Amino acid sequence: DSGWELHGCDFSEYAVKMAKEKLGLDNVKLGRANEAGYQQNYFDIVTLFEVIEHMDTPMEEMKEINKLIRKGGWIVIQTGNLSSLNAKIRGASNPYFQLGHLNYFSKTTLKKLLEQAGFEVVRVETNMEKIEPAKIKAGKATLMDYWRLFYYKIFETLQISGGMTFYARKL
Repeated sequence: DSGWELHGCDFSEYAVKMAKEKLGLDNVKLGRANEAGYQQNYFDIVTLFEVIEHMDTPMEEMKEINKLIRKGGWIVIQTGNLSSLNAKIRGASNPYFQLGHLNYFSKTTLKKLLEQAGFEVVRVETNMEKIEPAKIKAGKATLMDYWRLFYYKIFETLQISGGMTFYARKL
């Protein structure tokens, strides 16, 4: 509705099908971005939300994605922050430790990967994934849910949350 031309790709046939059926996105393809037939220097922005940790060769894929973004264009990546205080407190119960996650990143390692792939990191934010707002809206929140939101806000303010979002520009 804002004038953006949306494209997407995913490894999952189910995800591609749902994007087309439920979201009405016609430009969604199965496979990796470099296999989808996109032109080089085509995109203004590429987003990877909860994706990079699933890539078996993240450096190679970042270099391929770099080719698809026009000079001065952006990549936005959201993933877990392995070196966060939240991750250290939770230890083995860190929610990012799960099947399907092939790689884990800290602010330092993701910054290094992006720079080596030809990007300049402009901004990094930390965040927490939250189910609590949905529980509040549904009227099913407990006192603990409100406590967690308070806790999350402190961690986000201090930039020590379990998740991170990188904003980087193609050089």
